[in-house]
Amino acid sequence: MQAKTVDFVLYIKDRLDEDALATLEQRLIAHDGVTAVRYQPARPNLLLIDYDPSRTTSSAVLTHAIHQNIEARLIGL
Repeated sequence: MQAKTVDFVLYIKDRLDEDALATLEQRLIAHDGVTAVRYQPARPNLLLIDYDPSRTTSSAVLTHAIHQNIEARLIGL
């Protein structure tokens, strides 16, 4: 049986360059329970985060992003 995942949108206040965005994506995907991080180059301030709610929460992922010195907030669940 496959684990259920949910997603939310993370808004990044400052526009990140490609390298910084790739680094953030790697660090978020390394967070326990995060299963995918996606963004579109046309909207680099928005990240779609998929996660397993039995292993983490959206607020824990947000806190993890903030600890990467990123000003961010949840804008969708």
